Amino acid sequence: MHKILIVDDTKNERECIRFLIERFKFPLEISEASNGKEACEIIGNSHFDILFTDVKMPFIDGLTLSKEALDLQPKIKIIVFSGHDEFKYAKEALRLGVKEYLLKPVVPREFYDVITKILAEFGKESDMGAIIEGHQEYDPLISNSSRIETIKKYIYKNYDADLSLDVLAQLIYVHQDYLSRVFKKECGVTVNRFIRNYRMEKAKDLLINTHLKVRVICTSVGYKNYSYFCQSFKEHFGATPEKIRQIKRGV
Repeated sequence: MHKILIVDDTKNERECIRFLIERFKFPLEISEASNGKEACEIIGNSHFDILFTDVKMPFIDGLTLSKEALDLQPKIKIIVFSGHDEFKYAKEALRLGVKEYLLKPVVPREFYDVITKILAEFGKESDMGAIIEGHQEYDPLISNSSRIETIKKYIYKNYDADLSLDVLAQLIYVHQDYLSRVFKKECGVTVNRFIRNYRMEKAKDLLINTHLKVRVICTSVGYKNYSYFCQSFKEHFGATPEKIRQIKRGV
């Protein structure tokens, strides 16, 4: 089994990469480091086949780490990932011998392709068999937009149910932190804000077009706490549920 070292000073980022490796069933033994200095020490004491590192980190940045890693282990394959504002480092990274450069948030399909390519270079059929198996299971999850549409449709249909990030992320086989970043990027609001906005509109519709009690409407749109529902409703519309009902009915 090949060994990969994931280096990022943000724990959530490391967890996202680990999550993707496990979801895609890549045959990789995973180690982690929280900064470049720690990573250098680990690489100096243990062999790794792949280094997956962020660019901006304390003590030693990703590019310096890449150079040190190649000096210590010339055959190591390096993948660098960073934010859009750091893409200027891509040219330097490639010059140093970095194999691939990915932007944050890491897109699962792009990550899959990169790891598949690198494992293919190692030329072991056992690895490729595992990769093909993972590809067959996850290939439908190619497009970010299609995944977000899946989430939105699920919210529209199940707005009265538990819509935690964990539940939604499991629907499309991604880490919840990844879902949060991509959803906000594509929709302009967080997942939780999108859910709240939709629930508020449904509550308003029920207030205007039915004679249901406010407490019943509260549970009908997914809220278990009545006080919290009323507070959220007032923050959203600038008036209490009762007031909105009166205004719309001309009372």
